[in-house]
Amino acid sequence: MQDIDSEKLLAEFWRRVEAKEIVCREVQGRLMVTTPEIVSEEAFILDWAKQYAPALAPRRTVTDSKLNAEQRQAVEHVLTTTSRVQGIIGRAGTGKTTLMTATIAAIHSQGGQVIVMTPHSEHAYQRLRQDGFKDAVTVEAFLRKQTLREECTNATLWIDEAGLLSNQSMRRLFEVADEMNARIVLAGDPRQHGPVDRGLPFKLLSEAGDVPFATLKEIQRQRGHNREIVEHLASGDAATGFKMLEASGNIHERNDEKRYQAIAKEYVQAVDAGKAVLLISPTHDEGRKVTDAIRRRMKAAGKLGQERAVPVLRKLNWSKAERADCRSYYPGIILELTHGIGGYERGERLEVVNAGKDSVAVRDTSGALGAFNVADLAGRFQTFERDELRVGLGEIIRITKNGRTLEGRRLNNGSIHTVTDFTPYGELKTKLGTIPRGYMHLAHGWVSTSFASQGRTVQNVIIAQSSASGRASNARQFYVSVPRERESIKVFTDNRAKLLESLQAEEEGMAAVELMAGKKWTPLPLNHAKELQRA
Repeated sequence: MQDIDSEKLLAEFWRRVEAKEIVCREVQGRLMVTTPEIVSEEAFILDWAKQYAPALAPRRTVTDSKLNAEQRQAVEHVLTTTSRVQGIIGRAGTGKTTLMTATIAAIHSQGGQVIVMTPHSEHAYQRLRQDGFKDAVTVEAFLRKQTLREECTNATLWIDEAGLLSNQSMRRLFEVADEMNARIVLAGDPRQHGPVDRGLPFKLLSEAGDVPFATLKEIQRQRGHNREIVEHLASGDAATGFKMLEASGNIHERNDEKRYQAIAKEYVQAVDAGKAVLLISPTHDEGRKVTDAIRRRMKAAGKLGQERAVPVLRKLNWSKAERADCRSYYPGIILELTHGIGGYERGERLEVVNAGKDSVAVRDTSGALGAFNVADLAGRFQTFERDELRVGLGEIIRITKNGRTLEGRRLNNGSIHTVTDFTPYGELKTKLGTIPRGYMHLAHGWVSTSFASQGRTVQNVIIAQSSASGRASNARQFYVSVPRERESIKVFTDNRAKLLESLQAEEEGMAAVELMAGKKWTPLPLNHAKELQRA
């Protein structure tokens, strides 16, 4: 990439501040910026959420003996509140799924319809459906499918893990609900991970909106000492939770290779004992090192058999601005289309041959060359590099993009599968079905990030978290990681003191409307918003 003239960049930044295309404020000594578009987006969300809707079941009293008092109050809250948007804040392990089942059953008993959805596909199509919500879908699928929306007029839209919704997704959801005359229930935990894209609308609505929220604080998943630890983490007291883990002998300090060997030993022993284990690491780099140690131990024990090199695509995680800039590209990069473009179909892969000033030269799968205008089409593709993955019999692999097996079964992004065999053509066989050789969206699945583990429950949790984790280690990440367990939690680090220090430094995101400090902005016309986004 060519060097950027920092002086010109700064001059252009301040020109746009003067032109009010960028909003700039100093907050506690830090320069914070946003755009009128984002302020408008958040203002729309806050304003729409104020709408009135008649109660689903006025004066309804819940007597279900399976629910505790807190859960019963939350069910009554959803049934009797006269608000178009309402929320449930549930700490990790407080029985949100049990509450959800009871509330939806009560809505059905009143003749109402409920559509269950969540931002992540693996959570929607696997975990929620296993919990009995057989028609659960992703928010994106719901927003994309016109036929599904048309069947849901006057329904209640229940969003699980709503804290993962971005500003853009929340606004689109509200706009569709407006068309359908639907009401919305947002269930989640603002202390857990937020969305990858911009905004924290669930947190914004729970703290600054007029949305009525019910709160679940009583932890059901853990008992005794472990419950106390999770309660401290949930309340934001990471230091006390950490010290309680340390006092109970569950913080293990070892240096580098010895630490990875100890983690691998702990993991394999738990699996051999028939335990469901979740191994979490904040960074992909540390996750790869732990994976290597586990694979070596599995091979030595004869539990990881014959290996093959499987071609995969490694996502570059470029921002839209980076994808729009021709200077980002070099030969060999793969563009995978998320939308049909001109003569190219959705899902087609184009290989970059050369990068010009205004476009990049690409080669399609047939070998034909073409010019691709990345600046105008940056929102319609993702960028990858070719790589290969060593996969053995008995290997645990993770799906990194939605797809289908050769038998037509759904492969959910984030789902975990065990390789049982290879076909003569190089495809991977699993219990779900056969993964095509050309699928290429695979990774080793022995280790998860805390983001990927959110919403899961297992018997044992092992956390690999070194002082090299940097900003990936924080109170939020630790709070998400620890409560996944039902029985035991063990943390492996190279430096207890540094890990504790990192857990006490939590950066809270700031909403654009907070930055405006009360100043009002009228909603922008769509074309103006797009111009600002391009800028």
